[in-house]
Amino acid sequence: MRILVDCRWATDDPNDRHSTTTRGLVAALARRARVTMIVSTHDQLRVLPDLPWQLLRSPDDPRELFTALGLNTLQPDVVFSPAPMWGSIGRRYPLVTGTGQDSRRSLANRRRSGPTMGVLTWLRMIPLLRRLLLARADAIVTTSASDQRAAIGASRTRQPVLALAPSRVDTPDPDAWTEPAERLLELFAALGSRS
Repeated sequence: MRILVDCRWATDDPNDRHSTTTRGLVAALARRARVTMIVSTHDQLRVLPDLPWQLLRSPDDPRELFTALGLNTLQPDVVFSPAPMWGSIGRRYPLVTGTGQDSRRSLANRRRSGPTMGVLTWLRMIPLLRRLLLARADAIVTTSASDQRAAIGASRTRQPVLALAPSRVDTPDPDAWTEPAERLLELFAALGSRS
């Protein structure tokens, strides 16, 4: 199974939950499966594990709308992103996404470390638009039961919503993400068998 993990939100901020979730999960998943990281800058490779990677546009870039077309050429079995992706139109792979609830801190980090944030990123924070983005995914994952309840309200009928419930969300240590990674792989396998 070839898994692509969207690591474009990764930063060196230890309090950025998007980043710690992504970094911990990608390292834990790589212990059990073939994983390729999606990054938007080479700087992100400093905080990510030493794994195969693919450079892609920033989540702020207007061309993000066409991301699925580019990812189709990589022929992934599944794509996982910690935040809802705009570029899901025309995809030929299962998409699993996080809720993006902690995006304000990630956005602040991006503003400090890179170019001015794009309109797409700000639009992602509007609840109705985030709900529409979540509805495009094949499954939604959260890090807690309370986030899971909120995501169930935003999901479409029969769309799985999985709470990963790691022992710690504030660390990128893969050991803390071992069990959540196992549960995520089970979800990936179930989605792959349906496609």
